Amino acid sequence: MQNLYLNFSDSAKYADIAKSLFNGLGYRSDFSFFGGAPATSPVMPYSIAAFFKIFGVGDFAVTATSFLYFVLTLIFVYFLGKRIFNSKFVGAFSTLAIGFNYDLIHYATNG
Repeated sequence: MQNLYLNFSDSAKYADIAKSLFNGLGYRSDFSFFGGAPATSPVMPYSIAAFFKIFGVGDFAVTATSFLYFVLTLIFVYFLGKRIFNSKFVGAFSTLAIGFNYDLIHYATNG
């Protein structure tokens, strides 16, 4: 994982833990400024490690994992809006509002 973009983001930290998991080294991180790896939620590193098994170790697997969670969030928002307000329109509008949020799209497509 030599992409400079991932070196200074949370995705790089999660990917580092996932790479350790993938290589059988356990739940640890090599980032000197990220010593609290055990306090990190394990969902994302384990998800990325699973994607490493599918796509190989690389930036695409990290980005694909983030994008999957973005899509799952959109589905969740639709059903939540539909159920709370008993309206498919509200569910769809809520999904569009979240789906076109610049920051969320940025996070989803950059790991």
